[in-house]
Amino acid sequence: HKRATVVRWLIVDEGGDRVIQQWMVDELLCEAVLLNHRSIAEHLLGAKADVSDNDNWAVQCAAEFGHTSIVELLIEAKADITVPFNAPLKSAARNGYLEMVPVLLGAKADVTTCKNYPIRYAARRGYLQVVQVLLRAKADATADHNYALVNAARNKHMEVVQMLMEAGADVRKAMEHSAEP
Repeated sequence: HKRATVVRWLIVDEGGDRVIQQWMVDELLCEAVLLNHRSIAEHLLGAKADVSDNDNWAVQCAAEFGHTSIVELLIEAKADITVPFNAPLKSAARNGYLEMVPVLLGAKADVTTCKNYPIRYAARRGYLQVVQVLLRAKADATADHNYALVNAARNKHMEVVQMLMEAGADVRKAMEHSAEP
C-alpha cells in the first residue's frame, strides 16, 4: 500500500493537481495498473497519460495480472490491444481469465494470432470455458498441426480434448506431427 500512497501523493495535493511532467504521468499509469487502482488510472488518463507508451505496456500488464476493469478502462481510452502480437489476449487465455477474454475479443483482439496461440495455451492449462469462448470467436482448433489438441492431451485435460475434437481437431493428424500425442 506504500506504493499506492506515493502514487496518490504524486498526483493529488490537497484536492488539487500537482504539476508533473508527462513522462511521470505515463510512468504513474503503469504503477496504477500494477496496483489495480482504477480511480488513480482514471485520474492519470484524465491527465493525458499515453496508453500506447512502451508498446502498450499498461494494457499488457493489466491483462497479465487479470485486472479486467483496468483493461476495460484502457480500451475506452483507445489502448491498442493488438500490439504487440495481441499480447493481452494471449495473457488472458494463458492465465484462464474467463471474464477478460470476451472483453478483449469485443475490442477486436485477433483470436488466431501467432498460430492460434490463445487457444493453444488455454488448452494446455485445461481452461475449458476459455477454450469454449475462443472457439465461438472462431479460433482454429486444427491450427499448427492440431497443437491445441496435443497440449490438452499431454496434460490430460480430456474435456478440452473432447471439445477440440468436436470443433474439428484431428487426433491422427496431431499424432503425425507430435512425438508424444
